[in-house]
Amino acid sequence: MLRWLSSYVLIGLIMVFVVGCGEDNDDNVINANESDTTETTPKYRITQNAYLETDNLNQKITDEYGTGYRLADWNDLLADSLEVHEICETLGIENGQEFLVTCNDIPFWNNTNRHYFISRHDHVKPSGYLSHGNIDNHYLDLGSWYNITMRALCVRKSDKI
Repeated sequence: MLRWLSSYVLIGLIMVFVVGCGEDNDDNVINANESDTTETTPKYRITQNAYLETDNLNQKITDEYGTGYRLADWNDLLADSLEVHEICETLGIENGQEFLVTCNDIPFWNNTNRHYFISRHDHVKPSGYLSHGNIDNHYLDLGSWYNITMRALCVRKSDKI
């Protein structure tokens, strides 16, 4: 009985392998037009260009990286707060650098013209810096200001929290 059952299991596994890996199976083919991102693309990116806080940042991000990325939100970083050091190292974000983001999908603080951005401070927040939030005792801070030109932090749309 066990030998008979083992034979059927083996035949079933071979059929799954052949059907799943066959050359004529188009279900496993990724069309380049379906998505600009996959799990192998970086979760976070930084725009190559700096933009005014009043620019349409999501359009600028689409222009640079395609439709698979959007402006990162502070909540994205909070969700990844245990990896924030690795994220900064991977992206090359150094102490003192700042990048445009949103907070709760809102670009401007408290209905003002002060756009949100993140700042890396390595646990030493400058005096006079209004921090709306921080990760790891001011390793990374959420700030806001106006009349600024900065690069933007982007995140894959498939990773929306």
